Amino acid sequence: MNLDDKPTVESVRQMVRHLEGVWSQTHAKWRTVDTYYQQTFRLWPEGLDRPEWLKPARSRSIIDHAVDHQLAHEPIVSRPPTDDDEEAKRKADRVEPALKAIMDEASLLEPSLTWKQAGKHLLLYGYAVIEDALDTKVMQSRRNDVRKGRNEDDEEFQQRQRVQRNKSKTLMPFRVRAPHPSRVLLDPSEKEPRIAVKHGRRRSLDLEHITRSRVSANGKSRRGEGKLWEPLGDPFAWVMTDEYWTDCWHALVADSELLFVEKNTWGFVPFSHAFAGFGQVRSPPSKKTTRPTWRWAYWNRSWQASAPRPRRWQVDITHC
Repeated sequence: MNLDDKPTVESVRQMVRHLEGVWSQTHAKWRTVDTYYQQTFRLWPEGLDRPEWLKPARSRSIIDHAVDHQLAHEPIVSRPPTDDDEEAKRKADRVEPALKAIMDEASLLEPSLTWKQAGKHLLLYGYAVIEDALDTKVMQSRRNDVRKGRNEDDEEFQQRQRVQRNKSKTLMPFRVRAPHPSRVLLDPSEKEPRIAVKHGRRRSLDLEHITRSRVSANGKSRRGEGKLWEPLGDPFAWVMTDEYWTDCWHALVADSELLFVEKNTWGFVPFSHAFAGFGQVRSPPSKKTTRPTWRWAYWNRSWQASAPRPRRWQVDITHC
């Protein structure tokens, strides 16, 4: 499969199947970890008539306590100067406050603090993903023109114009998110992945906004190929989607339909990932094994007091 080729519905499905196979064992482990953090694990073996209403919360409290005391939710921006002279240093110093303000506002625009959530993922799963994005609704609202209504008085019209001008000056379209690691499929062997698939659900109304921003008034796509998504029935219904990214292409598949495919003008995949660094990669398997298995294993005493289970839990990543 050539990543430079224009994606199709079948090629996106093929990549999703491949990456799901790579991460299948890891996601299964994470689902087990979730039962201890959410306190839904079985306290007693099946067949025993024992109460299940009291479950130790030590596993959750240790994670939350560590997350509350970390400083990852306050990132520090540092831009090195391009030269050794004082002018280059002053230019670099002027950029840093602006970038810090953008990152702080982008974090506040998310339902949960981006960097604090990333720290929780690193502690809970040993792995975190960061997404860089642009809000298409914000970009589209900036282009909206304010038109005077038929029976609208001048004062009300001028007020709406002032609001629109203020929005145009203060809109911040950049977004920095910390999605759940299982929702973004990346190649675990690459620090800067060449391909990414964001697998999840979107509301039908959001898909309409996303596609409408890429279609002109005459129904033609502004760039690449696309079609307008029209909600059928409930506009708030959830639709399964696969957002496909490579250095060359960006595509969105929803309900087995290719909504758009366009050139990736950014020139990079807007996802980054990192492992927490716990444990160590195991030695290569025996020659009889045809598929190498990489395992990150570490001690986590927070699980020992939660329930009778092995002291060491392992995150397995099988690389095809």
